Amino acid sequence: MDSRKFEFIAVEWNWHNVKIKQEIKSLQSKNISPAHHLLELACRSLALNAEENHRYERASRFRYMAMEVRRLEGWQGWRNFASWMLNWGYLLASGYGERVGQAFLMLLGIWLLAAALYTQVGFARWEPRIATEKEAAAARRDEVGEPLRPSRALTYSLGVMTLQKPEPHPATNAAQSLVMLETILGPVQAALLALAIRRKFMR
Repeated sequence: MDSRKFEFIAVEWNWHNVKIKQEIKSLQSKNISPAHHLLELACRSLALNAEENHRYERASRFRYMAMEVRRLEGWQGWRNFASWMLNWGYLLASGYGERVGQAFLMLLGIWLLAAALYTQVGFARWEPRIATEKEAAAARRDEVGEPLRPSRALTYSLGVMTLQKPEPHPATNAAQSLVMLETILGPVQAALLALAIRRKFMR
């Protein structure tokens, strides 16, 4: 029977009492197998049903449950290592794209953490002016640099996160690595926040 075609009338879902691990154990105790896969399919079907009936908050909860069931299926060897890591990362970053507050706090955390680290690593104090190849060969770059002041670090981190390539340039390998990491993580987390907002308010 396809739960996507069910019509729920005056149904109250007691989300506080829904325990995914207990649901899985209940299926396993009844020798229903594979329990994880079947429960995931049921949750996805119910999510589609809720979405088609414009019950978006309910659909979001069922999608979250489906992803959580997949994660709880656990480690199955190195062949699914990438999928296993992605599921964990997706959960921590935005609650599987369903929790706006969590996604926003993670984005805020990336911004503030990067800013704090920028006050500990070196950024170029000067940039050599190069007009010819001869000057380029003789140019001496600042390879030590100095950390950014806290106020500057905040705006610098925001610039990196929004792909603005702010000045000054990183002078050390540590600074370069931090900038590259934030350049990747910042936009990805912003995209996850946008996805969570869209799912919450889509009509």
